[in-house]
Amino acid sequence: VVVENVIPFLKYLGIKDIDDVYISHQDFDHCGSLESLKANFKVRNIIEDFDYKEYDTFSFRQLNIRSYNNENDNSLVMYTRIGGLSYLFTGDISSEIEKTLDVMDIDVLKVSHHGSNTSTCNEFIEKTRPKIALISVGKYNRYGHPSKKVLGRLKAYGCKIYRTDESGHVMIYYLNDTSYIEMDR
Repeated sequence: VVVENVIPFLKYLGIKDIDDVYISHQDFDHCGSLESLKANFKVRNIIEDFDYKEYDTFSFRQLNIRSYNNENDNSLVMYTRIGGLSYLFTGDISSEIEKTLDVMDIDVLKVSHHGSNTSTCNEFIEKTRPKIALISVGKYNRYGHPSKKVLGRLKAYGCKIYRTDESGHVMIYYLNDTSYIEMDR
């Protein structure tokens, strides 16, 4: 997907250098296009583990203690505030790890593990109360993601759901402290 979609999009925007690439964990669907990114752009840093990273207008805080036997549960879990919205990016963590996270009331949740039935439990949604749920998932994937149970839980809590298998890319823009969501389709 990165080679077919993201790289042409970044080139269209005129981007030649990428300061930081965050790798949530070593599953191919989370890091497999790194070499293609490096072949097309000057990548300054590849970040696979960190506690806190500050930029000019925002920062990332890593919330997962990363001491599990399961690679998915060792995913980076990144919290940030950008343009007045709070975001939580969850990699592929399971519900068991979600329950341990020290985070409350977020605006935007990148749903864990492509919306699999091992993620996004009621307790986690109740604690975080996301308004928007982003699900990165391939169309007609062999796992049947996202789970109907996960979709039902998110809808029950009033989340607006955006799925890449239905909407293509989902982009959030900021202008004058206001956020705008745009989709490919």
